[in-house]
Amino acid sequence: MVTPGSAFDCLHLNWAVPLADLPPPPDPLRFEPHEAEGRRYVFVSAVLSGQLLTLGRLSLSHPQLGVRICAVDEEGHPVFLIRRHLVPAWALPGARLVGGQPALAARFDFPQASVEPDSEGRRWTVLKGRGLIVHARLASPRVGEGPSLGSWEQTVAHFSRRPAYLAHPGGLQRLDGEARPKEVLPMEATLERQDLLVECLGISGGGLPGLHSAWLCPQVSPITARERETQQALANSRAPVAPDPAMFTAGLPPSGNAEAA
Repeated sequence: MVTPGSAFDCLHLNWAVPLADLPPPPDPLRFEPHEAEGRRYVFVSAVLSGQLLTLGRLSLSHPQLGVRICAVDEEGHPVFLIRRHLVPAWALPGARLVGGQPALAARFDFPQASVEPDSEGRRWTVLKGRGLIVHARLASPRVGEGPSLGSWEQTVAHFSRRPAYLAHPGGLQRLDGEARPKEVLPMEATLERQDLLVECLGISGGGLPGLHSAWLCPQVSPITARERETQQALANSRAPVAPDPAMFTAGLPPSGNAEAA
């Protein structure tokens, strides 16, 4: 049990997957394709983070894994399609009843939130029959396999502040609330296991390609289900505003060392 002020580290892992290897998205969403060397790719992400579940005066923290794909809505606006949302078994009733999310149960072993991340590296583990095991450490900004999205700052911005859609039997559920990180640290990540992600994404014809990009947002304050509902009500009551590009660059290292794919 923790207080509402608790924070989590949030690890982002991104890949460029051939469009033909992914199952089609639910209507009215469409995947967001990118061209490279005569092929069309779609960016997918695994986000390893934490969530705060508030039940009256009781607040419980738990790790979670979100597997998502870059898409666009019927008006062409960038969004995420959440393919899978995994939480510990004990948090499953709360995620479904309070958060309204069709989550799945898995076993987690995440490192403690870091006040000052260093270059030694840490390990994140998620197991559900298959597994995701990743070791990540601080590194210089670097872009690996797949289409270029521009500078390091532009790469981070591409995956930031999109509303997300979660598919469930009743249709698509929109999730607008997302914590804004104070810092974005480039990481070098090595995957010891990735078969859980391949299964969650429904990839055909093999596993994931090499990692495109990775970063850590340390000490992120989670959004509660109640705060998410409040944010969504506010968003629905006013006209949409274009995001401020400055919010994507705060805390980012210089982009001069970024290596293009």
